[in-house]
Amino acid sequence: MGPKDRKTVEREDKDGWKHSTTYDPETNNRWSVDYKDTGLGGVGSNWFEVKNAHHTDQDDNTHDDNVRFGEST
Repeated sequence: MGPKDRKTVEREDKDGWKHSTTYDPETNNRWSVDYKDTGLGGVGSNWFEVKNAHHTDQDDNTHDDNVRFGEST
């Protein structure tokens, strides 16, 4: 197992926002983020606005729900 086994699910939210959740079965970790293409530099420019980024270790019941993206609990 490893990164190749990670599963990502995306959904469209309102006002151009998308929600993405990635799950890694090997580590039982989940990452979630809401993002929107800003349109800066044209469509497909890779400039995104990000909000509500979150990481959860599913095996750790003591995690902090307020961690920032990229931080571990």
